[in-house]
Parts: sequence; structure tokens; C-alpha cells
Amino acid sequence: MGLYQRCRRLRFPGLHACGLHTAAVPTPPHWLVERLGYFEELWTAQVKRLASMAQEEQRTIKISLPGGQKVDAVAWKTTPYQLAQQISSNLADTAVAAQVNGEPYDLERPLETDADLRFLTFDSAQGKAVFWHSSTHVLGAAAEQLLGAVLCQGPSTECGFYHDFFLGKERTVKGSELPVLERICQDLAAAAQPFRRLEASQAQLRQLFKDNPFKLRLIEEKVTGPTATVYGCGMLVDLCRGPHLRHTGQIGGLKLLSNSSSVWRFPGAPETLQRVSGISFPTAEELRAWEEWREDAELRDHRRIGKEQELFFFHELSPGSCFFLPRGTRVYNALVAFIRAEYTRRGFSEVKTPTLFSTKLWELSGHWKHYREDMFALQPPGLDRPSSSQSDHSASPAADTLALKPMNCPAHCLMFAHRPRSWRELPLRLADFGALHRAEASGSLGGLTRLRCFQQDDAHIFCAPDQLQAEIRGCLDFLHSVYTILGFSFHMALSTRPSGFLGEPCLWDQAEQVLQQALEEFGAPWDLNPGDGAFYGPKIDVHVRDALGRPHQCGTIQLDFQLPLRFDLQYKGQSGALERPVLIHRAVLGSVERMLGVLAESCGGKWPLWLSPFQVVVIPVGTEQEEYAREAQQSLQAAGLIGDLDADSGLTLSRRIRRAQLAHYNFQFGFKASGQRELGPQPLTHPLQEVGYAAPPSPPLSRALPQGHPRSSQHSLHFEGQSEVQPFPSQDAIPLQEELPPPQLPMEKKGGPPLPQEAIPLQEELPPPQVPIEQKEEKPAPSMDHGPPEPESWNPAQHCQQGRPRGGWGHRLDGFPPGRPSLDNLDQICLPSRQHVVYGPWNLPQTGFSHLSRQGETLNLLETGYSRCCRCHNPTNRLDCAELVWEDAVTRFCEAEFSVKTQPHGCCKKQGEARLSCFQEEAPRPHYQLRACPSHQPGISLGPKLPFPPGLPTVDNIKNICHLKRFRSVPRNLPATDSIQRQLQALTRLEAEFQRCCRPGNNHTCAWKAWEDTLDGYCDREQAIKTHHHSCCHYPPSPLRDECFARRAPYPNYDRDILTLDLSRITPNLMNHLCGNQRVLSKHKQIPGLIQKVTARCCDLPFPEQACCAEEEKSAFIDDLCGSRRNFWRDSALCCKLSPGDEQVNCFNTKYLRNVALVTGDTRDAKGPGEQGPTRGTNSSPTSEPKEE
Repeated sequence: MGLYQRCRRLRFPGLHACGLHTAAVPTPPHWLVERLGYFEELWTAQVKRLASMAQEEQRTIKISLPGGQKVDAVAWKTTPYQLAQQISSNLADTAVAAQVNGEPYDLERPLETDADLRFLTFDSAQGKAVFWHSSTHVLGAAAEQLLGAVLCQGPSTECGFYHDFFLGKERTVKGSELPVLERICQDLAAAAQPFRRLEASQAQLRQLFKDNPFKLRLIEEKVTGPTATVYGCGMLVDLCRGPHLRHTGQIGGLKLLSNSSSVWRFPGAPETLQRVSGISFPTAEELRAWEEWREDAELRDHRRIGKEQELFFFHELSPGSCFFLPRGTRVYNALVAFIRAEYTRRGFSEVKTPTLFSTKLWELSGHWKHYREDMFALQPPGLDRPSSSQSDHSASPAADTLALKPMNCPAHCLMFAHRPRSWRELPLRLADFGALHRAEASGSLGGLTRLRCFQQDDAHIFCAPDQLQAEIRGCLDFLHSVYTILGFSFHMALSTRPSGFLGEPCLWDQAEQVLQQALEEFGAPWDLNPGDGAFYGPKIDVHVRDALGRPHQCGTIQLDFQLPLRFDLQYKGQSGALERPVLIHRAVLGSVERMLGVLAESCGGKWPLWLSPFQVVVIPVGTEQEEYAREAQQSLQAAGLIGDLDADSGLTLSRRIRRAQLAHYNFQFGFKASGQRELGPQPLTHPLQEVGYAAPPSPPLSRALPQGHPRSSQHSLHFEGQSEVQPFPSQDAIPLQEELPPPQLPMEKKGGPPLPQEAIPLQEELPPPQVPIEQKEEKPAPSMDHGPPEPESWNPAQHCQQGRPRGGWGHRLDGFPPGRPSLDNLDQICLPSRQHVVYGPWNLPQTGFSHLSRQGETLNLLETGYSRCCRCHNPTNRLDCAELVWEDAVTRFCEAEFSVKTQPHGCCKKQGEARLSCFQEEAPRPHYQLRACPSHQPGISLGPKLPFPPGLPTVDNIKNICHLKRFRSVPRNLPATDSIQRQLQALTRLEAEFQRCCRPGNNHTCAWKAWEDTLDGYCDREQAIKTHHHSCCHYPPSPLRDECFARRAPYPNYDRDILTLDLSRITPNLMNHLCGNQRVLSKHKQIPGLIQKVTARCCDLPFPEQACCAEEEKSAFIDDLCGSRRNFWRDSALCCKLSPGDEQVNCFNTKYLRNVALVTGDTRDAKGPGEQGPTRGTNSSPTSEPKEE
């Protein structure tokens, strides 16, 4: 096919019908045709050369495949794709690239020598990078064809890709052109154009890209060897290192997201480029799932939250800077105060340094050479040269040029050097919150995440070389402490020497070795980023993940041997000789502005109390209480709280309460006059939700409880310096209450006459769930409000896995230490119905109680070993196995106890048999006598009961409403009464409305409106008859009616037919569910495969053999996942890195098998993605892996 005909086939004649004025022309530009023709010549020559080499060197090579298998291949002929086809057709379809001896490799590139071969799929980070980088070439091809763009560069990012290209001095990408560009990309992907890899010499590269000045500059700067690689794809020819997909048809879903401007930063005059960003996935379903996730993210966008809550704003007259309003400043100052308190505790000294420096300082530090593009430079007034808002591009600025500081380290070096220093002053830790300025490109600015003016919790540590390890460990502990309090998980990466580094390689090697050793001692997983370090030293980058799982690079630890040399920093050592200090750059929050934005999105605007700009609102019930309410507001403010007053007489009480709920106030405080009818507190308040924050670092508000209340004992959590707000003497105050998310409220008391709108119904408080925790000394007195206590021998809340205890955390977990196995308790240990708690972050505190985490991990490991031992048929072997498991568990526990600086368990101080006897003597239940937990769970449908009223749609349950709709069935055999029929009619109408709201996405607002309209219509029909109405219909349409229906909803999360099972321990009840006619829903692709194997082999056996069979299948399944299939799934918990055995099985039990959902309703008519089953069914292969739900 000729070049012109090929171009004609790739044209899109329908574009001009859209009325868009683009740079596209009827025929391709001459330079595009010429470039493609030259590429075809070079490609033909390369194909002939490779064929000749394969003919001349007919030799066999050895290839090591995943799982240890070795196969023969033919050099210069066999490709990784052909080997993938031999392993599995599914692997060949899903692989995006290969790894040959650890290096990325194209699937269609012939293998040359013996190699270790691995395959990359989209599930891995490297696979995503390859996939998205291939997608950016598709975008580049579309930009060339539609816009006549001159391509610059197009990398992948952590969450997609972008392409920078040049359209001319005045030309930009219009918003109306983005959908057309996206459609062209989709057409190019559907054409399944292959990616062809070509090796070309530098002369050939210059000939190929002679019409592209950006590529010529890249060739000059980046191509250091005799050859480089070029990739062709359809009409596109681009300079690229690779690898890429086999063809564009592997891109199943692609979406362009935004367009902006960027700046070409190579030496010379800067050029303004156009940047288009996008994202792509292997399937359209994954793209739709990402769009749903993005809708959730947009609801949490910190810019929207900042505007709605009046925290901050931006203005065009100060681009790249933020205006913090009073409420936002309160959050900002709370964050800074938190770090300042940590500074005091950790021995840092805060300093202040100037903002404006002579460029001589930046030349001395090396920043002017490596960083001047990102600095603001200016001339003092009265000089001939005009001032400039950005840095001069000359290597040597004028002597009188000044620059705003982009970082604090050179100024801190001046502080260290301003007088002689002694070894007694080290380590010297200097902290600075000074304003920093960086000349970010306008296209890269985005809310609080990237600004031109910002503050960092910036600190620098000057220390002696022998203090380096301890200081790095202290920095890592600082990071861990702060991120744990803020509720973030984090991941670390070691970035090593870049190409343009300063200093001697030997110093870099020494610094990298120190950081690597510190990371290994810290014990958390970390990655290696070769060549990504700063120009002055290696660094540890810390990436936190927010509530939506998005990564953010905030904290950093950087080691610097260069600045002490450049500034000639010295101190007098112990011997009297002058020595050189080492400099550590360190930040935890990073940019305070960015961290504030991350926190806003992570908590969705529901701030924890210590950070909240909406701590307390005072709502007087009537105008006669307004004056006293103002006194209450002033008292709260005097106590250090942010107290607001809502005395708007134009709104009813219920409307003001609803307004406070929507504003996410932590506490709502209401008053009534003495002698008025008693009011219940609950509708004025909703319990405080701490949105994932483990413990507030500043003193929180304590609840004032009456004297003698069972919760006013020493078990309540108090913090140092905490003060209580005393009740006001002259009027009755409705007490402060803790808050839950709106509006899943406790059940209303039945009986009593209907209440008018202004009245507030009394409610009873449901007891919160508890985790089995044994208190060290006194037990709290039983509450007299909820009837007599349970018998001491059995308390379901104590023995069943539920949640955090109400009375505070004790010194040990219930059941710890465990009893030593013996002939007396062995049958009880192996009793199938014996329940145990699986401990983890979901039911243990994450700060201040690490001893409980160590105890919980010991009990988890012990139960995993017991499950293995109980499969032994010989009682003697079973006992020997259990004793070894118990001894190993307590030994590991003591090793963990001695690994921290706190006081170890008393028994761990003993050795040998004395230690084991001590644990046995302290065991609270040496015979393991625990009653089974109740089999009924709230999520199981137990009979023909109509789920009315329906739950209030919220952000938390909207996915259940939409995704589980096909499983919701109306119970049959219901009484044919008029009231039941009206409820059934309302449910049927609501389900139809939900279907409409779920079509464009999980539209929470639409579902909420449909819910209100449906129940209002239901109440209209109820009130049209003379019989007894539903009690909630006595309220007029208002938030009170909504809250009444929400309280009475039997299944507020729309999970009536969802049963959550724990696969970590096989029990008769578990096998009954697995062997029933049910479907499996799991976020882990491998779980349905495990259940299929268990049910296919074990369900027909009697229970003792059934349990052994299921445990054997589970063990074999884990061995398979960590063996031959290790590279075909994402082990996010890193269980396979643990040693095989109980430790590895325990990791799978706690991380992957603890919560598995079964659909227990009528599942005969629907099977969607992410489901298996029915579980006893044989309609699907045991090896099939459903997609994630």
C-alpha cells in the first residue's frame, strides 16, 4: 500500500462536518509523508538484517520462565509473546510487555541470549507505565493528524499520561476540540496498529526528525550512544526508549481529561507547549469503573470543599497563591501547631530566615545552575536593567540580581557557619516555616497541590558522621508517628544518583548505603528509584495514600554531603581538629498547603475535632434562649473551641439542625429554658466521626458525664492538658454528643402519640460494638439504662468480633496469653464451633497501644497453626503439633516485645521452661472454653420480611444501591394487607427511580431526591385513608420525616441479602454457606477460584473430613498463588514474601480471607462481573478468575 493511500485510510472525513476549524488538511503534510517513507526504508533493512542473523546463528538458548520452568528457544527468532502463548492464552492476551533479565522488553522483539523472562500485566505498576506510555503515542498520532502538531514529549504518569506538543505561537487546544481528539484516539486504538521497534544511528535520527526542533534537541542532549530506538505506529514515528504494547488494539478504553499549557525547559528561549492529559485501560469496563471512582474523587475535591466551607480561594491577580479565610487559617494553624509540638518533643529549634537573597548565594549552593528555571529573580529599583518576574537564563547573573528563596537549606547553612561550632552542639536541628516561592508553569498549577508561594515544615539536621544512622532512624520515626495520627498509609522509595549530580561518586555511594541500611532496619517495604535523586544527594521519598487510594508525594528525607563542602561548614571535634558535618534535609508534611488539600479530600470535608473549622454550633431552641446561647458560645470559645451560633429566627429548629449537619459540625449544642418539656438530645446531635484518624494529637473535647455514670470511670480516654466544658448552671444544656455519618440513627421507641414538628422524639442509644479487651483493674459498673448485665460466663460483645470497646483499652486482649495445649484442652482447641477473633487495624487502636497489636498478631498466628494441627488424625501428633505452634507463637511474641523500647511483658523476661510456665499461669482461659457467637448477622435475610422503609441514600451506600440492585428481591408470601401493598408499591417505584439514577453513574443526589419523593408520595397515600398511618408520616415533609424513616430502615446499607464470611477458619456454619446456592462477591480476583475448589471437592464429605479437605485446599491454593502464579496477581499485602508456613497462611487469613461476601437472596436470574456461583454450581471452570467488583 502506498504512503498516500495509507494516510487516506487513516483520515477522518467526518471531522469537518462538526464545524471545527483545525489544522487538518485533505492530504498529509509533506514532512509526515517523507518521515514515514524514510522509516519504512530503515524498517525493511532491519527486517532483512535480523533474518540474516537468525539464519547464520541458528542456536538454541535457555529461557527461565515464571515458576522456575526452563524452556528452549531459538536466538533472534523466538519472541516473549510466543512463549506467553505456550504458557497460557490468557497470559498472552493480558501481558503488555516483558522483562528480560530485569530489563523492560517488547513482547514481539526476538530474544537474543539465555535469559530470565517475566511478563508484565496492567495490574503491576511497571505494566501500567508501559500501557499508558503506549497510549500517549496514540494521542500524539491523533494530534499530528487533527491539529498538525509538532510533537515534543509524552510520558506516562502515576495516574495516566499526557503529551506535550507545539501548535505555534498563538494556537492553543480548544475545549471543543478535545472530544474530537478523543474520538480519533479511540479510532486509532480500534485499528490495532502494531508498534514497530527500529534501531537507528544518530545520523538517521537527525534525518528522521529534521523538521522537529524539539526532537533534535532531545537527540543532542539524551542520545549518548551510537544508536537509539524509534517506534512506528501507523502514521506515527517517534523517538522513544520503549517498550510498548504489541498493538493499539490492546487499549480497550481511552479518555482525554484536560488540556493546559506547559513550557519547554531546555536551554534557549522557552516555548509554550500545549499539554493534553488522558487515561486508558485494557477494557471499557475498567474505564467505566475508573469514571465512577473519579466521581467520588470529584465530590471530595479540595477546591470544592474549600469553596463550600469557606476555607480558602484563589484570585487571578495572584496566580499560584492561596488566600486562606478565617476557617481555613484555623486548619492551617492547627497543622503547624501539631508539627511545632513534635519539634519541641524531638529536639528541633525553630528559626526564621530572609525571603530575598542575592543570587551569589544560589551560585555558591549550586541551585542557580540546576534550579534557576524555577526561581523568581528581580533587580533592585533604580537600575538600568528592567526587572524580571522569572529567573534569567544566563549562567552568570548580574552581581546585583536578587532571587526569592525556593528552599531553606542555603540559609540554614549560613546560620550554621555564622560562628564557630563544637561537637557538643551536634546534632543541630533547625526548623523553618518560611514562605517559599517557585516559578511553576501556569499549566502545572492546580489548587493547593501545586502553588508558586507555599510553606513547608522544612528542617535541616547538621550532625557528625557517627550520628547519621540515629538521625535517619529518628526522621523515619517522625514520619511514621505523624502519618499514623493523620490516618495515612505510606510507601517509601530510595532515589539514587541522577545523571547531572554534584560531587564525587564515592560520597554518593556512601550516602546511598546509609539510607538503604536505615530503610532495611526500619522494616517497612520500599522501592528503588535509580537516577531519581536530587542533584546534591540521594533521598527517601515518602508517598502517602488518601481515603481514595490516591498517592501523594509529601514527606522526604535527603542526605547531603555537598552543601557542607560548598559552604565549608566545619565544627571542632572531640580531638580538637576541625571536622565536616553531614546535612540531612527533612520534611514530613511537605508543603503545608498541599497536605491541607490532601486531608480535605481524604476526610471529605468531615474534619476531625482537633483540625475542624466547624467544631461546635450552639442552636437555641427558641428566641428566649438566644441571649444565654451567646453566653454558651463565648464560654466554648474561651475554652479554646471554635464555637458558632445559629439563632436564625427565619428558620425552624429542624432546618437549623439540618444546616448544621450538612456543614459537618463535630458537635451541636442545644438549650431549653428551665421548666420546659424535656427534650431528647439525639436529633440535635449526631455522633462524632473521626474519619480514620487514630488519635488526635491535641487535647480533644471530653464529654461531660453525670457523676456515677458507668462511663465516667477511669476507663474513659483523656489526654494531657485536657479540660472539660462545665454545664451551665441557670439553664439545662443538651449535652455534647459524638457524631456518626448522616443519617443512620438509632431505632426510635415505639408507642406514644404522634409528635408535632417542633417536638423532638426521645430515642434510645444502641450500645456500640466491642472488641474483647480485658481491663487491667476495675470493671465499669453495669449501665442501669439497658437492663441487667449478661451473665459473666457469656457476653457476646466480649467474645464475638465486633469493634472498639466503649470503656477504653486495657493492658491485654481478651484471651491473652493463650493457654498451653494439653490433653485436657486439645478437644476444645479443635472444636469446629469454637469462634475466635481475627485482630487487625479494623478492631485495634493504631497509636498508643502497640502492645495490643503484638498480642493480636500472636493470637492470629496461633489460630492459623491450630487450624493446621487439628487436621492431624492421630491425637498424639495433633498435641505435639499444637504445643510446637504455641511455643513458637509466644517466642515470636517475646522477640517482638524486645524489639521496641517499651516495657516488655513480664513473662518474656524469663527464659526456657520458666517463660512457658509463666504464660500458662497467666492464661485467663487455659481450657479455651468460649461459646460460639450468635449465628445471626444483620446482613442476612431470615424470612419473608418487607425491607421497609428503605435506607436513606448516602455517599457510603450508593454503590450498594446501584451495584447490588440485581440481587435485591421482594419477599414472597407477604400478607395481602393494604398497608403492606402500599409499602410494596413504594419500594417498586423507588427501585425504578434508582435504576434511572444509576445509569449515568452512582448519582447520590438523584437517588436521595428519588427517595424523598417516593416516601412523600407514600405518606400522601397513607394520609388519604382513615386507618392508622405510618408514624413517620405524622411529620410534614421535612428533615424530621427523613430522619424518622432513616432510623426505622431495617437495612440502611441495602445489604439485606449480603452475608460476610470469614474464611480464615473452617467451621460447620461456614461450610453450610459455601455449599449452598449462593454467589460470591470479592474484591480479590482469586477468592472465587478458592471457593470453587473447596466446594467441588469437599461439600459431599461429612464435616470432620469436610474441614480437613477445605484446609488442604486452602493451603494448596496459597502455595499455588505464591509459586507458579506469583506474577499473575497483585499481592498488595506482600504475603508471598513471608516464609512459607503458618506466618504466610496467617497473612492470607488476615489480609485476604477475613471478609468474603456471599449473596444469600434469589440469584437465579443474574450473574454480573465480579461474581461466582452459585457456589455449588459447575457452570464455570475452577481456574476462571472473575473480574474485580
